[in-house]
Amino acid sequence: AVVSTQSTGNLRNELSTYDEIKMSDLKEEYGFDWPANFSKETHLTYLEKHAKKQEKYIPKWEDLRGDYSRTPKLKRMVRKGIPRRFRYDVWMEISTARSNMAANPGLYD
Repeated sequence: AVVSTQSTGNLRNELSTYDEIKMSDLKEEYGFDWPANFSKETHLTYLEKHAKKQEKYIPKWEDLRGDYSRTPKLKRMVRKGIPRRFRYDVWMEISTARSNMAANPGLYD
């Protein structure tokens, strides 16, 4: 399922909708199994806190305008955390997955 990355201003509802889709699976969004003692409420609280922390970095990521060239600045920014709405594009670019997919059509489908 695809979830919009545009902020609606209501972070708790946004995260809840996002997690409802992802938490219906046996694995979390990055492919790991949910722990046996998993608590959705604790997870949402963590995500909400983390998202607020990441909000201050969004303008800096927007300033890159999709240029994710490996520079010391990008390295610092990645270490501080990639806001959720930029993660897919950043990782596809810096991991060279995008160029590998382009060079090998159909291999990763």
